Amino acid sequence: MSDVRDLAVTDPEVLLHRIRLAFPDVQWRMFRFLDHGWDHQVIILDERIVFRFPNSTEYLNLFRNEREFLELMAKRCPIPMPRYTYMAPDGSFAGYEMVPGLELRAELFSALSAPERERLAGQLADFLTALHTTPLAEVEPLKVEWEDPAEYQEWLVKGAKQHLEGLLSERDYAKVQEILAEFATLVPQDLPKTLVHQDVSDEHLLWDAEAGRLGVIDFSDRALADPAVDFAELYLYGADFVGEVYARYRGPKDGDFLRRARVYERRVGVDLLIDSCEDNKISFVEAKAVFDRVTTPPSGPRKK
Repeated sequence: MSDVRDLAVTDPEVLLHRIRLAFPDVQWRMFRFLDHGWDHQVIILDERIVFRFPNSTEYLNLFRNEREFLELMAKRCPIPMPRYTYMAPDGSFAGYEMVPGLELRAELFSALSAPERERLAGQLADFLTALHTTPLAEVEPLKVEWEDPAEYQEWLVKGAKQHLEGLLSERDYAKVQEILAEFATLVPQDLPKTLVHQDVSDEHLLWDAEAGRLGVIDFSDRALADPAVDFAELYLYGADFVGEVYARYRGPKDGDFLRRARVYERRVGVDLLIDSCEDNKISFVEAKAVFDRVTTPPSGPRKK
């Protein structure tokens, strides 16, 4: 992810003015301004329309293909996802009708009934299957980039040495080195490569309790990579639930799949710690809480 936010603004009125100019027929009574995302700033109008504004040149270039990408995914999977119906004439921002549901935080997941969890597992499996089995020939025109594990490993090693060695306890830094060593063993492997969301987290999974339906948002980090990466953050909900999703999943499978997903889960903990030192989008306290969770098994709430 880029740490250069050359297009970001601090005043939401600037973004609202851009909406008024591009879409004079759009009216609203209230708005929310969200500036905590890594790659976009967001204006939500009347809890109905979501406008996303890339906050860096890097993400603006990716954003220009996002509408076509989401149209492709809508044809492959019926799960609610953003469908851009408002496109700025210059392609610099866009809006969609809000995907219904609440963020699938651990607390919400823990409150779901057994039938709801079963339905959720099936819908997640259907989504990941559709995503991971998308023919690469259909993805190629959309310029989805390959996530190079070697480059990622280099960034992790450099960031850990620069920021974490003197910041963490000796015990925690040893855990960081253990995670980096685990990930390093994957780098030279000939791993499967599919289209991935790459951030299947509780912020981007929405549960509509009334409809009993999953929604998925924020495809900014889409890439070509090991499909196991999209199972990594599902461990927030516990290993049993991940097993249920995997059992229903019909994408590429192999005997090492879920072990790699665990490695990627632990990598997230290191990634966020480094980000907390380089970027103001997450605090060290928040990142450390994730690191502690992913390095202290069992991870996530137990199944009821």
